[in-house]
Amino acid sequence: MFARLLSPDPTRGYEMTLFRKSMLLLAVLAISAMAFSQSGTSRATGVVQDRSGAIIAGAKVTLTNDDTKISQVTASTSSGNYVFEGIQAGAYSVSVEAQGFKQFISTGNVLAVGEPMTVNAVLDVGNVRQTVEVTESAELVDTSSSGNVGNLVENAAVVSLPIVGVRGRNVLDFVNFQPGVVNAQNDLAGGGVSVHGSRDRAWNYTLDGIDINEDSAGGSNFSPLRTNPDAISEFRMITTNPTAEFGRNSGAQVIMVTRSGGNAFHGNVFEFYQSPFLQANEVANKQAGLPRQQFVQNIYGFSLGGPVIKNKTFFFTNLQL
Repeated sequence: MFARLLSPDPTRGYEMTLFRKSMLLLAVLAISAMAFSQSGTSRATGVVQDRSGAIIAGAKVTLTNDDTKISQVTASTSSGNYVFEGIQAGAYSVSVEAQGFKQFISTGNVLAVGEPMTVNAVLDVGNVRQTVEVTESAELVDTSSSGNVGNLVENAAVVSLPIVGVRGRNVLDFVNFQPGVVNAQNDLAGGGVSVHGSRDRAWNYTLDGIDINEDSAGGSNFSPLRTNPDAISEFRMITTNPTAEFGRNSGAQVIMVTRSGGNAFHGNVFEFYQSPFLQANEVANKQAGLPRQQFVQNIYGFSLGGPVIKNKTFFFTNLQL
């Protein structure tokens, strides 16, 4: 009995092996998520020159997220170009420093998914301690990408526009209002929702770069993951000529990016309530002498984001019932 108590528990080794396998699986999933999330990010680029137009190589370029204050640093190349890849959508500041020139700072530049941000820096001769600051100097016309024709729907529109339907709040309703989209579901010949003449199963839906298409009907205009609109940072639909990081299907690319926390706490509490006495009767019902439909809907929830460790770690959470 004494020896048995001292001997290892045979089930203990199994539990430890199972635990290690579980942790390894989680690590693989996390790495996979990061590897496949590139289409949920974008790129910041530009050229560094002096006032005469001469290229400045080796300049220190710093890209800083205005909300989180997290920075990345690179240097301009021999051709004066700089680039930051895999950058999360948001507002950014760009600062450029070079020996013999004043520091250049550009603030309030908005970076969107599928639409690279170009901030060109023109440096003035002077002391590096002197600063030349400009606001929103990012180019409004995209010159750093040859494709990704489509529309961007920002968070303000996602949470403000009336997208409450009979099946709740669905951010994918925005698809039906984009140029080139045709809804032929009620056509006598059948069919579904298509864009620019492509098949109705030529769609591709991603959330933070992860595939969220319907497996049973691949490419159809439907995603089984009904994302809470309050959790969406931006919603982009590419209808023509997608660049290399987007693909899978020949039709529209629907790209959704989730929100993240910043250095300040932000949140909301909401309730969407529908009832017959709050709505007007439909025209068809009036003509037929019918009353309003007896439809009652109550959707409520909350969202909250903020810092865990200022300038380092952030959180965002939301719930919709």
